[in-house]
Amino acid sequence: MLPMLNFYLIKELTRPTLLATFVLLSLVWLTQSLRFLDLMMNKGLGLSTFLHLTLLLVPFLLMFILPLSFFAGACLLFKRLNDDSELPPLFSSGLSSFKLIKPILLATVFVIALGYAISLHILPNSMVSFKNFQHHLRNSEGHLLLETGTFNQLGDGLMVYLKRRTSPYTMEGILVHDNRDEERPVTWMAQKGEIKASDTGLPQLILQEGIRQDITPNQVSMLQFKEHAVEVSRALKVPGPRSRAPEEYTISELQSIIQDKKTSQKDTYQLKAELHKRFLWPLTPLPLVLLAAAFLLIPRTRRSGVGTSLTIASLCAFTYQTLLIVAHSLAVGGMVFILIAQWSLPVVFSLIALLFIWRENR
Repeated sequence: MLPMLNFYLIKELTRPTLLATFVLLSLVWLTQSLRFLDLMMNKGLGLSTFLHLTLLLVPFLLMFILPLSFFAGACLLFKRLNDDSELPPLFSSGLSSFKLIKPILLATVFVIALGYAISLHILPNSMVSFKNFQHHLRNSEGHLLLETGTFNQLGDGLMVYLKRRTSPYTMEGILVHDNRDEERPVTWMAQKGEIKASDTGLPQLILQEGIRQDITPNQVSMLQFKEHAVEVSRALKVPGPRSRAPEEYTISELQSIIQDKKTSQKDTYQLKAELHKRFLWPLTPLPLVLLAAAFLLIPRTRRSGVGTSLTIASLCAFTYQTLLIVAHSLAVGGMVFILIAQWSLPVVFSLIALLFIWRENR
């Protein structure tokens, strides 16, 4: 009977965990994606590029969402066992609370291993790709800087107005005013145009079917043209080298930079805090699932008792997550003793939960 029971418990745990992960990840991903929605709606960012950029954030979001989803799945499992009055027969058959949570702990080990895979390998690679992509869009892709329906200032002396876009790279109703030569300002007005890369790889604005107007102190001249290339790349700021954030480094890189004597003290604090975070935070599912078992794996005669226990377990889990975040912030700020003290959090919370389970098991 025990193998079948273990399979049943793991199955009933997996379904709500996956559902909670999907719901929480969708909500958080949507809120994070709103930052880049303007790039797609007004500045010509393609849908595929938008999805690629935002999906690179998923590993970073999973670091926080996966433990909470697993905790929610465990709470729903234990609550359903209480609501359906399945716990009394299980305990009457000779099963103890520790035997009952054994398959849950095996699933917890799998979630912890998945968390370490994300933290140690997937996260730094995805964040490097995300930051590089974001930096490229903001600094190198000149066409993304051109917003429709407004005057776009490109550097000093060059202004571009677009009436509408027909695609990320083609547009209609273009006005370009070049005042870089103050003695001879030039204005181009074109029916349509497109963005192309020049031989150097920098963006180039190709105007089609328009008029060029030159203004000098003595006269104003007009010239019709079929096609004309405007060098906008000279007006764009050349991006400098990008500094990497702590979450972009691998474990070996973090250790190497920390040991480097040239690293500033402020950066050392940040990198040490990030290094400890990579190993500490994936352990979060263990104390959370033990807290769920401590307060919910108890037969209740009233549904109100289950609701109260669920509230207490949720508050304890929220307290644990809050303490982790606060400890990380303090470690980043330079409190070195917090780096070691924060490792007591999973130990203390797990021991308290095990003490509750042992007391109720008696």
